[in-house]
Amino acid sequence: MLTQQRSAPARAQRTLPEGATATAATVYGRTSTDPRVIIADGRNVQLRVERGQLSIQDGVGQHRRTRTLPKIERDVRRIIVLSDNGYVSWDAARWCADVGITVVQADRSGRQITTAADPQPDTDDVRLRRAQAFAGDDGPNAAVGLEIAKYILARKLDGQAAIVTEYLNNPAVSDTIRQYAADVAASESVSAARVREGAAGAAYWQAWSGHVIVPFEPREAFSVPAHWTTFVARKSPIDTAKTNGHHAADPINALLNFAYRLAETECRLACLAVGLDPAMGFHHSDKPNRDSLALDLLEILRPEVDRFVLDLLSTNGPMRYLSPKLFVEESDGHCRLVPPLTHLVAEQCLDWLRSIVPHAVHIARMLATGAKGAVRPAAPSKRTRPRKYRPTTPLRLSGTVTVERIIPDHLWANIAPLLPAAPQRRSVGRPPADSRAVLAGIVCAEQLGCSYTTIPPTLGVSSKTCQTRLDNWQQAGTWPAVERALQDSDHIRQLRAETDAVPA
Repeated sequence: MLTQQRSAPARAQRTLPEGATATAATVYGRTSTDPRVIIADGRNVQLRVERGQLSIQDGVGQHRRTRTLPKIERDVRRIIVLSDNGYVSWDAARWCADVGITVVQADRSGRQITTAADPQPDTDDVRLRRAQAFAGDDGPNAAVGLEIAKYILARKLDGQAAIVTEYLNNPAVSDTIRQYAADVAASESVSAARVREGAAGAAYWQAWSGHVIVPFEPREAFSVPAHWTTFVARKSPIDTAKTNGHHAADPINALLNFAYRLAETECRLACLAVGLDPAMGFHHSDKPNRDSLALDLLEILRPEVDRFVLDLLSTNGPMRYLSPKLFVEESDGHCRLVPPLTHLVAEQCLDWLRSIVPHAVHIARMLATGAKGAVRPAAPSKRTRPRKYRPTTPLRLSGTVTVERIIPDHLWANIAPLLPAAPQRRSVGRPPADSRAVLAGIVCAEQLGCSYTTIPPTLGVSSKTCQTRLDNWQQAGTWPAVERALQDSDHIRQLRAETDAVPA
């Protein structure tokens, strides 16, 4: 089985069937692990409107299929087309825009070809984009750009340090990365920060080398090239200036490349959702035909993508074998993914979008402070920041679950100053829920793997209250700091260990 990693370290069970291979029956007979995402692939993919419903036709030969979507009673928010053969009718494009479905076409390497996204109201403020331009390296507000670059790199390095500890069991390298993170925070220029981040990246990938393997089934392992079995380095011997580092020679780098390219599309959409220009970055310098800000946001998202890949590879977890038939070697030696593995990776897109949108909002607010006039960055709609999907799953903790057990006094003392002021008590109706209890409910859902609908009633908060308060904290820009404090907490790590130890 293949398992998907949630953005929080606790692990969700999203799988392919045992022994799944790249047969048409498997590819076009499986159900998406996320009902909000539809993958269309194969020959002559068609999106058109029939009798007021969206018709999606894809597949090959006798395994062609037709799926229809009504305008009501549907969960779909994203259609990803992994084919370059077929068409989308104009009425289908309008239908998707009207109901808030984004259509993305990507090639078989995961690179975005085109995107049709629904327009977001109140996101077009030229003053914000002008402030974004002024915050460049040579702009009048370069100090703001430096702070944004530090913010981006701090989130990336913190995530990488946590991965090295949790998955690779190498606290020495984790401490090295955190030291580089401190050096980045003290950098006085973006170029100096890049140098230190590069040194941290070298240490991070060195920790992967020889430790991360592809769990091929023993009876099939003899049939794969020897260099396919183990991660050696984050580079490819077949790369040239023409390929620009995009041709992986082994399955692990192929997985990373494919996932990163899909995640880059989500970062691009997050920029547009808050009114920023995806091309004007702060950590990545300006280059023709490159969306530098989208790549900046991708740096924040890379640790989450890495977690997903490491879970697929059963790193530091229960062994789940992969079939070599999920990968192919091209004539020039580069390795690429094939369905259904490409479909499983693409189905994570909305989770990645939800993770990166709060950071895009925070960067937009940092830029707004240097803009002329009262510039207020647009708050992404719920279409842009969808809820993370997960099946109804109870909390796997033994004993009574109380607020103090989830958020003890010492942890609350650290987090309380990071939260905005509690809502004022209304003159009528019930008083607002206690922020500590709400945070405990959010931790159960976001960090410990239960569904919002199964948050323990002993906490005294409803799922709706937790979701609404989380939205408010994200819009206020305070949630990233709170999430970082939770992920760095030894107490939360212990709770995750307890949930992993309890059978599902």
